[in-house]
Amino acid sequence: MIISDTTPIHYRNYINIGRWILLQERFKEVSLLLLSNEIQFVPLKGLYFNSLVYPENNPRPLNDIDIVIKREQYISTCKLLLENGFRLEPQLGYFERALEIPVDHWPTGLSFTKPGSGFYLDLQWHFVEHWFIPAFNIDFESIWNRVEPANEKAKPLWKWQLSIQDTLAHLCLHCSKDGMYNLKTYRDLDLYIRQLPQSWNWDLFLDLVNQWQITTIAWQVFQILDHFHKTPFPKEIISELSPSPLRQRLLNELVPVSEVFSTNPNFGKRYSKILKLVQIQKPLKIFTIISKVIFPGNDWIIGRYGKKVSIIYHWSHIAKRFFDKNNK
Repeated sequence: MIISDTTPIHYRNYINIGRWILLQERFKEVSLLLLSNEIQFVPLKGLYFNSLVYPENNPRPLNDIDIVIKREQYISTCKLLLENGFRLEPQLGYFERALEIPVDHWPTGLSFTKPGSGFYLDLQWHFVEHWFIPAFNIDFESIWNRVEPANEKAKPLWKWQLSIQDTLAHLCLHCSKDGMYNLKTYRDLDLYIRQLPQSWNWDLFLDLVNQWQITTIAWQVFQILDHFHKTPFPKEIISELSPSPLRQRLLNELVPVSEVFSTNPNFGKRYSKILKLVQIQKPLKIFTIISKVIFPGNDWIIGRYGKKVSIIYHWSHIAKRFFDKNNK
């Protein structure tokens, strides 16, 4: 059964429970495959939070499972999955093309499925899409050095998990990925923060978002958490993250906090490309990203389109994506 807006709430919960049981069983096979080949991974989003903060009788809705692995193991992990019955979903040909271009031009995430299993695995080596890597200062070597042993409850599924500060920062980034209109992620954050020890040092989070250069995004996220969920975090967090008055005004025009939970289907899509640029803290990086989008290198062109195309073709493609409301 597919869950829709017309599915009765009690049926939705039964479906979520059944799907969560199925996904756990399917993921155990993937976990064993990766660990037996000495591939270190950590869970993200739904897999992590369903195991730790959501009650067993009311799991978080899940469509797929997300994990992040080390960049240097990305190609070998893709090969391993394809050799063990998985296929790319959708069949975009990324993997075949990637073998012919520098790893620097690989997509930061690929989706795999095993036919007939109902199981989808999103494999990532970075938290943001390739275009926006230069916008931030995310040090994955430090992230991997901070990973912690898995909670006892989760050890059948994975061995390591992100540190608290990395988990919070990653979820802030994930909210921005969907134009700040990602209701499940705000719920994840709210439940996660509520179970943090009262003694946890919030300076670790503030230092990290400063290092990653995502304080503007974090400021928006924590404003929304405070406004809608009344999430119990130190209220000085918002003032510590606060951007300049001009940037605040721009952000509030693009994403009014009071409208985040609006039923308007276009909310979060209308200005998502502009919003992403405004969220970038360093003005020089905005110009860097725009210039790379307008004048990409040949390696990137081949990696994206599978062949050499004219710059006019590329520009028309970018224009269509930019003005497509359904494309975040």
